[in-house]
Amino acid sequence: MRQAVQAVQHCFDHKVFHSDIHSANILINVQTLELKLIDFGCGSLSSNSAYPSLEYAGANEIRSPEVVMDQTYHAVPLNVWQLGVLLYEMVNGSSIDYTYVQVKFENPNLSEDEETFALQSELEAVEKQIQDLLEKQTRLRERITALETSRAEARKSAVSFHRDYNTSSTSTPRVSLHRAQAKRTRSAQMNFTPAPAHQRRKGASQDR
Repeated sequence: MRQAVQAVQHCFDHKVFHSDIHSANILINVQTLELKLIDFGCGSLSSNSAYPSLEYAGANEIRSPEVVMDQTYHAVPLNVWQLGVLLYEMVNGSSIDYTYVQVKFENPNLSEDEETFALQSELEAVEKQIQDLLEKQTRLRERITALETSRAEARKSAVSFHRDYNTSSTSTPRVSLHRAQAKRTRSAQMNFTPAPAHQRRKGASQDR
C-alpha cells in the first residue's frame, strides 16, 4: 500500500493526475514485490482547479462522492478516495458493495480544501528550503572561522621566526667586531709605549 501511495505522490510531483487508480491498473513483481502504476489513459495534467464531474473518465466503482453528487471534483481528494477503495479490497479481498455503504464526511467541503492543501504543501517546501539554507550558513561560518584561525596561527609563526632570525643574524657580527677592535687597541698600546731613559741614551750614542 505504501508503494501505491508513493506512486500517486510521484505522479503529482510531476504534475500528472491519474484518475483511475484501482487493482486492475497496478502491476506487482512477484520476485521483488515492486509495484508499478499503469494505464494513464484517463490521466491528465494535475491542477489545483476543480474538474467537471461530467468529464470524469475513471471506473464508476471508484468514483468519489463529490463526482456523483457535485458538479466538480478535485484531483487529490479523488485519488485519496481511490486509494481507500484499493486498501479496502486488499484487506477484504473483495470490492465495496455500495448498496450497503453510507458515506458521511466530517468535513463536507473536502474538495474545497484542495487550495489549502496546495498552499500547505508549498509552505512546507519553502520551510525546508529555509532550513537547508540555515544549515548551509552554519557550515560556511564554521569554515570561515577555521580558516581565519589557521591564518592567524600562520602569521604568528611567521613573526616568531622573523624575530628569531634577526636576533641570530645580528648577534654574531657584533661579537666579531668587538674582538677585532680589542686586538687593534692592544696593538696600538704596544707600539706607542715609550722606551726607558737609559735605552734612549744608548741609542743616541750609537747614532753618533
